[in-house]
Amino acid sequence: MMKKFNLALVSWIFILPLLGFGTQDSQIFKSSTSALKIQADHFKSVPDAAARARTIRQTFKNGFNSYKNMLGVTTRVIGALTLNGSDSRNGWGATIVDSLTTLQLMGLVEEFSEALDHIKKIDFSNTTSEVSLFESTIRYIGGMISAYEASARSQRILLRKSIELADRLMFAWKNDSALPFGYLNFTDNSVVLVDGMKTNLAEAGSLVLEFYKLSKNSHNSTYLEMAESSMKAIMDSPSPWPGLHPTFLDPISAKPVEVTWGAGSDSYYEYLNKFSLMTGNQNPRYLKEWELAVDSSIKHLIRAAASTTATCPLSYFSDKLYSEKRIYMSSYDSILNRTSYTMSHLDCFVGGNFMLGGKMLQNQTIVSYGLKLVETCADSYSSSRSSVGSEIFGFVDKITRKVSLANEIDLNQYDKTGFFHLGGYILRPEVIESMFYAYRITGDSKWQELAWKAFLAIKSCCEVSESTGLFSTLRVADRVPTRNFQKSRELLNSETRRGEYGNKIESFWWAETLKYLYLIFSDPWTVSLDEFVFTTEGHPIRIEEAWIEPKPSPKLIQSFSQPVFGVADWVKLGSMVCTILLMYGLWKRLKMLKMKLKISANPNLNMMHFNTVISVPSSVEYEFVPSNEPDDPSLQKSLEKQ
Repeated sequence: MMKKFNLALVSWIFILPLLGFGTQDSQIFKSSTSALKIQADHFKSVPDAAARARTIRQTFKNGFNSYKNMLGVTTRVIGALTLNGSDSRNGWGATIVDSLTTLQLMGLVEEFSEALDHIKKIDFSNTTSEVSLFESTIRYIGGMISAYEASARSQRILLRKSIELADRLMFAWKNDSALPFGYLNFTDNSVVLVDGMKTNLAEAGSLVLEFYKLSKNSHNSTYLEMAESSMKAIMDSPSPWPGLHPTFLDPISAKPVEVTWGAGSDSYYEYLNKFSLMTGNQNPRYLKEWELAVDSSIKHLIRAAASTTATCPLSYFSDKLYSEKRIYMSSYDSILNRTSYTMSHLDCFVGGNFMLGGKMLQNQTIVSYGLKLVETCADSYSSSRSSVGSEIFGFVDKITRKVSLANEIDLNQYDKTGFFHLGGYILRPEVIESMFYAYRITGDSKWQELAWKAFLAIKSCCEVSESTGLFSTLRVADRVPTRNFQKSRELLNSETRRGEYGNKIESFWWAETLKYLYLIFSDPWTVSLDEFVFTTEGHPIRIEEAWIEPKPSPKLIQSFSQPVFGVADWVKLGSMVCTILLMYGLWKRLKMLKMKLKISANPNLNMMHFNTVISVPSSVEYEFVPSNEPDDPSLQKSLEKQ
């Protein structure tokens, strides 16, 4: 029997490590020999997806050629109404540079060649206006370094010009400060104090992807080191909730100046998980910070919207937000101690970002929250009278019954649609961008249909003429436009009246909105999310590092798609119970062996005394002593009967 027990004990000693107990691997990140899987395995597609992709490509081509024909390939931004140009982004040609990767993806070879000719002539030292560190990095360096890699590194001019601009931007880190100043004067390479001495979260925390690639291709680590110093300063700074940091920072002290959520913060959070994906999670802090931010957002910022303005009984549990019909990302002002029950078009990147990070962590809960947020943003289009999403949209909060955007006219509309709308549409990409992630991650063709409806609505409301392919901006999105472009053109310079439409076409229309629309209907393995990361300006850059799988954080967001205590957990618990029982059996056998040894050492020991059960404290040692008293006669008789 003892041999059988020893064999069982040895067997469990070998089995337990295989179940994850007492092994080093259970405590550390594990290297994965296979690439991280982000995209769906199978895709459903609308029958005319290729035709839709061609339509979007033609829309881009018409607009871009109108830009060329009217202005030439210049440093100016074209006006959709006036058909003339205006200087923008320091007069270096943001439209041209920001469009590079879209030109490559769409196979517009001639236009790309002309864009390269323009870039050769750019003098980044020649500007009289203040230079934004953030905008110059994401539009110019991001566009050029991405196009450089996509051209198989054959267009060296793109790398040289990226280095030329980046070297000047390094002066933003004044006196070796960890945080950069947001604006520079290239005339004397001095910093410009805009809004006191504040740098916002996005300005300081949205540089690592572009500077990582620039450092890799230039073999100069300085760019990445400076960008990472900013990220570390932000992550080390005080925060109202774990992972959520103040929007405005002091470049000198790195202390919070103001705490809020929304514009000015967005791309910092976007780059936490994207930089982790780009670098194979070699520094696990980035993904951990992102997970903390998501966890805090779910606990404090993501809220449920009421379906009606009427007071009604509430049924709400904070850990069941995913089951709500509509959720949204609110914002919080800690200075005023006030929650804003609104979400902006800019915030709508978060749905796609949640889905991406959820796949990285293999956490279906985060993916599902992301899907719900994308649905809310998609509904902001369908709920608008123009079917185009507004700059800001608000809700009646399900818990507080409070609103941040409302008037008497809007109440009936909210009861119909579940949205308040404020502001216009300036051709922003964020809703379309998140639809792109939703399609690539789920493979569900419904996202193609929603994206197509959005494109048709934008085209119907904003396209000045199909021949030029130029799109105007909407002043008010929640109103059916009259398409009186002439009147809007006449009122452009009026100080008292405004038309329905705006004139300026931002470069993100070409770099992001049309690119994401095109990719939604293209072959889903073109620029696969398994192989590429998109910068905040929509420029794809290839992942080069092998993925190091992170260990799940049990105290953070749990997955509701599987039991919290799953099969593997039951197996581990069972093995622990078996181990305890086996160890207890071993202890009992050792105790019995000790008794037998004492008996064999003293043959005069009266074994009859073992029939008496004695309860003793475990800390007291007892010695068995032979008895000199005669045996009990009654006991002797009972034994004889047996």
